[in-house]
Amino acid sequence: MKSNYFCRLLLPLVLPAALGAADLPHHLFVPPSEVLSLDWVLGEVRTNNPSLKGAGAAWRALRERVAQQRAWDDPRAGVDFNVARFVSVPADSFSDQTLFAEQTIPMAGRNKLRARAAASEASAGGEEYRQRQLDLLTKAQASYYRLANAYGQWEINRRSAAFLEQIAEAARHKLESGQETQGGVLTAETDLAKLDESAFDLERQVADEEALLNTLMNHPADAPLGRPAPPPFAEVVLRFDRVEAAALAHRPALLAAAKKIEAARARLEASRRNWIPEPSLRLAAERYNGASQAVDDVMAGVSFDLPWFQHEKYASATRENRELLSGARYELDSLRAETAAMVREQLTKIETFHHHYELFRDKVAPLARQSIEASRVSYESGKTGLTQVLAAQHNAQESDSMLLQHLTDYQIALADLTSLAGTPLSEMTAASTSNPKENP
Repeated sequence: MKSNYFCRLLLPLVLPAALGAADLPHHLFVPPSEVLSLDWVLGEVRTNNPSLKGAGAAWRALRERVAQQRAWDDPRAGVDFNVARFVSVPADSFSDQTLFAEQTIPMAGRNKLRARAAASEASAGGEEYRQRQLDLLTKAQASYYRLANAYGQWEINRRSAAFLEQIAEAARHKLESGQETQGGVLTAETDLAKLDESAFDLERQVADEEALLNTLMNHPADAPLGRPAPPPFAEVVLRFDRVEAAALAHRPALLAAAKKIEAARARLEASRRNWIPEPSLRLAAERYNGASQAVDDVMAGVSFDLPWFQHEKYASATRENRELLSGARYELDSLRAETAAMVREQLTKIETFHHHYELFRDKVAPLARQSIEASRVSYESGKTGLTQVLAAQHNAQESDSMLLQHLTDYQIALADLTSLAGTPLSEMTAASTSNPKENP
């Protein structure tokens, strides 16, 4: 948590008054005791993330276009007045005021086709919103796993430091009796100092991931967070054909591309109907100045637009929409091929991290731990040198660190797969083990 960093900065100023320099602890960072829940993090991202809210607003705006495109053209109303007359005629010969109303009737159905295109575009916008949500949730999951990894790496670092302190103390006793060299003691103390330096780097990683999570949740960057629970290793069985089918059926980018094809098709059909004239109905009421009635004549009429005189205008609109439809189809084909390749690549990554994790969990890490314990016992009994112990310690630390890193990479790869496919793992797994194996 952020407060730990302020404590780390302030305590060296306060403690020397009460403790000697030799009594100061190697490290003052204290991991939080509260547990940070992944479900809570994802819920906060869904609820509060401003980028996601903006994408939702854009999607809702697209849906409002449907009614606008379906509506008829606005009716027209007006009035005509006789301003001047330059011939002498009887008062009842010509009308002096005319009140009229006019409405175009969409007989060609272009408004319905435009509404269909707008509805398809709104659906595509909904899929883009869903992809944005998946991307943000995956980003939050990855940050959560990296935060858990940073805490785990810090613990490995501190365990290694505690072991090195014991070995360095044993080496100093041996130095006093002439059984160890000054160079060996200095090497052990140098390795211990390097671990302290690495611990500060890990604390920085904790701070970075906490800031990222708070940003995704729209919380203050320095808001305190708990510590993620060490996530278990859950083995899943993923077949390429099943994952590919799920991705092709649910990936938001593919669904959005399909909706854009529907929109382009509707707009192409609407452009083809530009050649169909649409009637405008007109109703007019006329009044003569010499008459005593309010209305003397009522006239009804009809007019048509004549699109044939604008051949190039409407022909080019049809060609434009035909090319847009062709481009949308090519885009969908490209996305399908891209999806298959991305699924294959992601499954390869998952399989690789899975293999690495199991190898380190079952063989490399246990052997390294046995080696370091055997080296320590041999050193204390004088059967081996300090160099062998330090090498065994470094190997064990590196093995535990890589074990945790492979688990983190595996979990992030699975989260990336759900974002790619647009569906939960349960929809893609051929079979899954119900007994997750806990981290060592």
